[in-house]
Amino acid sequence: MISSIICAQNNESTIYNCVNSFLKFCNEVIVVINNSTDCTWDIISDNFTNCKRLKKVLVNGNRDLSEARQIGYTLSTQKWVIRADGDFVCYDSSDGIFNAHRLLDILNNISFQTYPTLLSVPQLNIFNDIYT
Repeated sequence: MISSIICAQNNESTIYNCVNSFLKFCNEVIVVINNSTDCTWDIISDNFTNCKRLKKVLVNGNRDLSEARQIGYTLSTQKWVIRADGDFVCYDSSDGIFNAHRLLDILNNISFQTYPTLLSVPQLNIFNDIYT
């Protein structure tokens, strides 16, 4: 029911925690690595090799963020899509753990007469090992 599209560029210090947090509640996670010059691709490849719900795409060339996201959207197979950057980690403000059941309840009860629908998911930004 939920896809996550994560666009990453030079996020080697945060990409593992980012992907891991989305894998806890998404049916599929699509990581689009765009023009990285660090080990972001290697970290994804080494740590999530047996994960069937993870799709990874390496994009080279002069692509901008919107193009990288569009690549992720074309690969998505689920009804709902969450987009994030490689330095975001999902969390719930009350206990530090993201409550997927609460999100699924909200999604299941949305009236489709109110298209388009935009929901906000709390996320933790990590910048140079400083949590904000």
